[in-house]
Amino acid sequence: AGRVDDVQLHTGLRVDAYQVKWSQYPSSFTFNDLTTPGGDKPALIAQLADGWKQLRGQHPNKRVVVHLVTNHQPSPSTTATLPMGSPEPQPKHFAAFIHQAWQQAKQGVTIPDVWKVTWEHLQITSTLSENEFKQFVFDCELEFGYVLPEAKPGTMFNKVLIDQISQLTEKFFKAVANP
Repeated sequence: AGRVDDVQLHTGLRVDAYQVKWSQYPSSFTFNDLTTPGGDKPALIAQLADGWKQLRGQHPNKRVVVHLVTNHQPSPSTTATLPMGSPEPQPKHFAAFIHQAWQQAKQGVTIPDVWKVTWEHLQITSTLSENEFKQFVFDCELEFGYVLPEAKPGTMFNKVLIDQISQLTEKFFKAVANP
């Protein structure tokens, strides 16, 4: 599945593939984090798109959903650079793009004109055609600010569940972490 291989779940009609970006000290996740290649790796959006295409080819009768899961929050910085047209969106930051463009597109709502240039840049960086990109957006979950569950005092069932989740989480992170 290309680089969307941290965790994969296969069910009867669906494949979910996860790319996890985690940090002990979460910070802001920027548009550039999503669209800038690093070293010998393509941009993260291109990695997600490539994994989505590969898995769709391997599982043509299933819905394939790729997930970016991170404990980082979308950046609210207005000093960050995003490709924009005129007039500029307000506010002009990645967090606003996620709310005003990405989430709207996932619901089938037309992208606001002020975000068209940013959207086109993201689509081109993904290496998908315009039509493929529209479908990809429906099948791509950008899960920012993910927080691991914590035990609530006084409930034994919850404590057992949280202990099991913690053990699985630790094993997954050890299996996929790059020291």
